[in-house]
This record gives sequence, C-alpha cells and structure tokens, in this order.
Amino acid sequence: MTLSDKGARENTTMFEGRVQVIQPVRGYRYAVDSLLLSHFVLGRARTSGDFVDLGAGSGVVSALLALAGRRPGLAIEYQPPLQECCRATIEANGLCHAVSCVAGDIRRLDEISGGGQHQLVVSNPPFFPAGSGRLSPDSMVAHAKHELACTMSDVISGARFLLPVGGRLMLIYPAPRVTQLVANLAKHKFELVALQSVHPREDSEACNVLVEAVKSQSRECRILPPIVVHADSGGYADWYDELKRAVLHQPC
Repeated sequence: MTLSDKGARENTTMFEGRVQVIQPVRGYRYAVDSLLLSHFVLGRARTSGDFVDLGAGSGVVSALLALAGRRPGLAIEYQPPLQECCRATIEANGLCHAVSCVAGDIRRLDEISGGGQHQLVVSNPPFFPAGSGRLSPDSMVAHAKHELACTMSDVISGARFLLPVGGRLMLIYPAPRVTQLVANLAKHKFELVALQSVHPREDSEACNVLVEAVKSQSRECRILPPIVVHADSGGYADWYDELKRAVLHQPC
C-alpha cells in the first residue's frame, strides 16, 4: 500500500499511543476541532448515557466519548471511505460493544433510528456553506468541509428528530457563523444553554464556537470562559491534558 493509493489508511495515535485513530493517508484527516468538541462534551454532559455522533468522520469523537465512559454510541457517517475508517477506529480501540458505526444520510435519519430515542447528539459538521471559499478538488475533503450533502439546518433538524424533549445537542462551528447558528437553533425549537468561544492563542480573536442546546425547554444561557487552543510554549493548552485525563480515567 503506497501513498499514491487513494484508499490507503494509517493508524494515528494520541495520548502516548493509548488511543488509535484510523484515517485516510490522503483525503480528509481529523483536526483539533474534534478534540475540542470532545473536551466540551465531557466537561458539560454526564459521562454516562447514550450519544449519536452526526458526521462521525474517522470516529475520533465517538471513540473519545466511549473511552471516557459515554455509552452506547451511534456514529453516523455519510461518506463510505470515512465510515470504513470510523468502524476501524472503533475496532482498534476495543469499542465494538460500545459504539455502532453506520453509513447514513443526516437528512434521512428515520432510516437509521427511531425519533426521540437518544439523550445526546454531538456533531463536528461541515463548517462552510456551499459556494463559499475554496472548494477542495478532493471529493472527500470537499464534502467534509463544505455543506454539499447537508446544511447547518439539516444537522440541527436531524438532532431534533433524534432527541426527546430536554435532550442535548452539542456542536462546534466557525465563530463568524454564530448568528446563523443561534437563528437555526431557535428555528428548530432548541434553547441555547451554553456558549464557549475558541481562540487559537490568548491574544487572538475567536475562530470557533462550542455550543450546547436543549430541545424544547426554556433555559438560561451561560457564556463560558473562552478556551485557548495553544499555550505560549507552542503546545496545546491545559484543555488537552484535561481531555487526556477524562479519556484515560486518570486523576486530576
């Protein structure tokens, strides 16, 4: 298997090799957004109970949540090559009993699950509207980054179908889309309960936002302290070690 083989996969590890991620050698590869979303979910939601990961990619978020104790999980991925990677990631971490990986379309979730049956929905969806920015010539990357197969409204509508009243939705999106995000949540009868801005460095503007919303229940919204991705030393800031401890069940 060579680098020129478009179907080639590799095993990428994190946390000193204790977590494995199977992802394409070429094409879409997971980024820090998945780790930030996992950290946000584990800090805000109970570690027990089921979850659905919409647009699971290579299975990073699903694996981290399940390893931390959030089970059972349902990882739904639209693109077959990434769905295969997701399944391989779950197998590599010994989580086949904890997470089911399925190929599916967020716009047709009734073909995968019954409505109102899940406690938590998480998603690191395509960040950019179709027609905006530069579209990658790689179809896998293009669909992962741009809303070619599902829009922000599709993701939130899908979450509404999956969740009961009071069920939780947690997302990460680019900060410039926060107004559109809040409007879409309200449109689909979600109440925003927490928002946290993500900054590359302490002195930089927000690049992303992490949000938590509940379905059809009135709640107050908390604006959480911002999270800074990189420390002055160049590595990740404290949030990364917090995520590692949660996933590996290490004491603080």
